[in-house]
Amino acid sequence: MNNHIKILIFVLYACLGSNLWGQVNQLNSYEYWFNNDFESKVIQNITPVSIHELSTSINVTSLPDGVNVLHFRYRDNNDIYSATLRKLF
Repeated sequence: MNNHIKILIFVLYACLGSNLWGQVNQLNSYEYWFNNDFESKVIQNITPVSIHELSTSINVTSLPDGVNVLHFRYRDNNDIYSATLRKLF
């Protein structure tokens, strides 16, 4: 298995849209975890933005051989989470 996986995520943050006052919600962090290990999730704060492009490498040497699942989601400035993206690799 490759020791790193590369993820490229582009989010146009229309999923949470605008709030009642017409202000655009902004992404302020993302988090990810592998398989069913939610307790070991990684949280990364970002500069608040309404559109975020992420390109990074994640070390996966501690994962078991075989099929694994990456779970990924964003949080906005109102502490609302996006839907969780799940990717098999």
